[in-house]
Amino acid sequence: MYSKGIWRNFLRNLVASFESLAKSKNLIFHYEQSHTQYITYFDADKIEKIVTNLLSNAIKFSSEHGRVELRVKYTPQQVILKYKIAALALSQNGYHAFLTVFIK
Repeated sequence: MYSKGIWRNFLRNLVASFESLAKSKNLIFHYEQSHTQYITYFDADKIEKIVTNLLSNAIKFSSEHGRVELRVKYTPQQVILKYKIAALALSQNGYHAFLTVFIK
């Protein structure tokens, strides 16, 4: 269900729950947004599922002392989530499984 909200606040609260998980795995966790406020209508449940799945898998499949980055860019027409994982500890089959889980 769509509701009007501030993306920055919503994402900040959601991402904060992953900072301690990343720290417990000795990962560098970097998160940034391009705007201080971006008010729009969005489906909070779906966004939460997508971001949670993305970050959970990124942390899960990263090797110790790796780096996980999430950058959020706002444009008038869209919100762009970019992520980067350094020191990914996956075999080719594991990488495929990581992407398959995210696509679902």
